[in-house]
Amino acid sequence: MARNALLRQLPPLQSILRGSLIERYKRCGKPGCKCAVGPGHGPKYYLSVSYPGLRPQMDYVPQELYAQTAEFLANYHRAREILEAICEINRELLRRPRGALKTYYAPNAFCPPHTDRCGIGRRTPRQYACCLAGRQSKDFAYWGGH
Repeated sequence: MARNALLRQLPPLQSILRGSLIERYKRCGKPGCKCAVGPGHGPKYYLSVSYPGLRPQMDYVPQELYAQTAEFLANYHRAREILEAICEINRELLRRPRGALKTYYAPNAFCPPHTDRCGIGRRTPRQYACCLAGRQSKDFAYWGGH
């Protein structure tokens, strides 16, 4: 899949949240309470976020914010998957030989991105790089890029 298509699939970045939702049931400690013999009061949800070198931070998530929090966490995981796919495409582009751009155009041939736009016409292989400069989103994808 092309990078631009992947970028369009990114969730809104203001709606992402890193961490994990933890479901807990707590016992209140009262001798006659139902939680003494059952699973406990709950479920209560907590957001757990880990930081390097520190203990995980836990924040209580009210029941009414559970669905939104779960959605934000899913958005974060989806964004990571998309970024990994984009990184793979970028790595593949880096592995291509340096002269790969020249293989798209024959020497002394018309420079297709220019002929219909500005009439520059014939170009030397070294000058073909200008065809992609500043117009990568349209021309590069058309002439074999990602």
